[in-house]
Parts: sequence; structure tokens; C-alpha cells
Amino acid sequence: MIGSRALENERLDRPDALFLSELARDDPWELMHWAYRVRVKNFANTVRLCSIVPGKLGGCPEDCKWCAQSIHSSAPEAKRPQRTTIDEIHRTAKSAHANHAASMGIVNSGYRPTQHDLDEVVGAIRKITSDNNCEIELCASLGELTDEQARQLAQAGLTRYHHNLETSRAFFREVVTTHGYEQRRAPWVSLRAQPVTMSRTSSKTGPHRPCSRGIDDSRPPPLGRT
Repeated sequence: MIGSRALENERLDRPDALFLSELARDDPWELMHWAYRVRVKNFANTVRLCSIVPGKLGGCPEDCKWCAQSIHSSAPEAKRPQRTTIDEIHRTAKSAHANHAASMGIVNSGYRPTQHDLDEVVGAIRKITSDNNCEIELCASLGELTDEQARQLAQAGLTRYHHNLETSRAFFREVVTTHGYEQRRAPWVSLRAQPVTMSRTSSKTGPHRPCSRGIDDSRPPPLGRT
């Protein structure tokens, strides 16, 4: 049984992943049961709380079908970008810290940040990290980055960068047409190649690395393959 093997920390293979994907559709409660048991075994009855704050909302020219930030979305607030000020981001971080969040992510709409976007995020990070009464780890999700932008974020105090691959190469064109899978993948690969600037070590939680998630394309053969 896959669940029993997972409890013994055995590595799962592709057929296991395909089976779990099907189980999520056919019997999600069974999957949740085993996920709970694996979580309790590894982390006991605890959770690590993270918070999130938008640095910029809406106004994104990309046509990702799932995203309400795209100008192609029917959401009326998506047409023009709305920005959160540095002071507002700082206040959100203080509130997150007061509510025992271990980390907070600053998330921007858009395929890549402009220099103005980046300056705002860097300014927010510096303000938060200089506040001795707001001890919280900082993450960001800003899209594609140049090496110089990655260095600026790391030097300001960023500890983790999120960049989602979203789905498999075979299914990508079904949900996005304004950029390709390799374009989507490129910044993630670039960040992995920069351990000095984008992979920090925390005395509390260990090494930080870029992470990704995926959208199930509901067609078993290409699931999750990159």
C-alpha cells in the first residue's frame, strides 16, 4: 500500500503519483486520511503558519486561464494594477508576526517585475527586516527575474522564492498561450543555479529553495512530467 510505504519514508515513483492523482478524483477522503497520517508522523500535530500579501494586483497581460490577475479575466478589478504601499506591507508583516506566522510572502501579478516593482518589494523587505519587533521570514513570488534582480532580493533579506510551473509541458498550451513552457521553466532553473543568492539558510527551518506546484491536466500519461 502506498500509504504504508510513505509512512516508512519510501520514495514514491511515477505510477504511484498517477494512482494518487486518480485517487484524488475518485476517493479524496482516503487520500486525505493517508496524507494526515504522513503529516502527523513527520511533523506531529503541528502546522507552520505562513501569511501572504499582494505587492501588486491585476493588470497582467498574460492569459493564464486560472488567474484572476490577468487582464483577460472577467474580474473587473483585474484590468488595472493596484499596488500595496511599503507601509501597508510592513503593517501586514507585523500583524502576521503577532498571529504567530513563521513567514510571509509578497506576491506580484505579472510575468516579470519592472524595476519599479522590484524597488518597492526590496524597500518593503528592508523595512521589515530592520524592524526588531517583527521577526518573520520573507518570501516572494514575482515571476521571471534577472540575475541582478535575484541578487537585490537576496541582499535585502529575502529567504525564499516561489515560482510555479503550474502543469505539464504537454498540457501547458491548453491553459497559457502568451508564453511557453520553457519560458515558464527558465526562471525556476535559473534560481536553482544561484544557491548563494536565492538559497538561504535559516537557523529555524534549514535551507530555503525555490518551490513549485502543479495543475493536474486530468490526462494520466503526461501528468506532472517536466
